[in-house]
Amino acid sequence: MEILVLGAAQLAIGWALPTSYGPTYDPLGLVISFPVIVLIGYFAERSRRRAATVLAAMMLLAVTALTLFTTEDAPLWFRVAAFVVGPVAALVGSALSRVPSRLSRR
Repeated sequence: MEILVLGAAQLAIGWALPTSYGPTYDPLGLVISFPVIVLIGYFAERSRRRAATVLAAMMLLAVTALTLFTTEDAPLWFRVAAFVVGPVAALVGSALSRVPSRLSRR
């Protein structure tokens, strides 16, 4: 489900800010993906304990597999950022889900 949400967000951004055809390694995509993944991690953790941690591990495994088994020639900075952005964003969402809200303090 989270892949669909992230894909829809990236598609909307790509439609709103068109770039050239072919693979583009643009930092804006990573910057926009971060808060979307934070939200996914937040709702995953709210629905089931440790779900965001599992999500972070799955994202790390997926990026590792894509890096090792594809012939795509992504720049090094993009590969390193992909290893960091997804898992860290999921863990940030997990941490945010544990912050008590004002309504729960009453």
